[in-house]
Amino acid sequence: MCKISYYFVFYISMLSCRDKADKEKYIIPMGYRGRVTVFFNQINGAPKSFENDFRIYKIPDNGILLTRFEDNPGILSVENSELQYIYLDFSSGKQENITLKPLTPDSDKVYIMNGSSGRINGYSYYQFIVDTLKNISSYYEKNDQGFYSEPKDKWKEIFEKAGLFKNDK
Repeated sequence: MCKISYYFVFYISMLSCRDKADKEKYIIPMGYRGRVTVFFNQINGAPKSFENDFRIYKIPDNGILLTRFEDNPGILSVENSELQYIYLDFSSGKQENITLKPLTPDSDKVYIMNGSSGRINGYSYYQFIVDTLKNISSYYEKNDQGFYSEPKDKWKEIFEKAGLFKNDK
């Protein structure tokens, strides 16, 4: 019994030690649909910007942002509005929230889907898709077994658009 209590206390204390990430707000051009990729720790990237304790990421029209912010590991709660995705019409100032895909989505509504983060070729990134459920398969390739996977040249195309990859051929 004492051993179980010790492990329970250890587990609870480890959970309470998890880092809380900075709040984040992704501002996306009104009507944008496609893959969004944010590359962190970029010396020539967009300057760090904060608004009401939120990191602000203004996504350009091509969906690729280079930022001076370092990556933001830790826990964020969408339910507590610590992670926000906003459509913004830059000319009129009109804003519209974009939600994460719910369990029972409307196939015609635009959602944030398939978020992932990691490192590739030494670059830290966060990536997600802004689109309808009807269009999600267009971001993937179907293999011979009928499974969907990332396109083979996805990262090459993203690096070229971001100016991070030079093709020597």
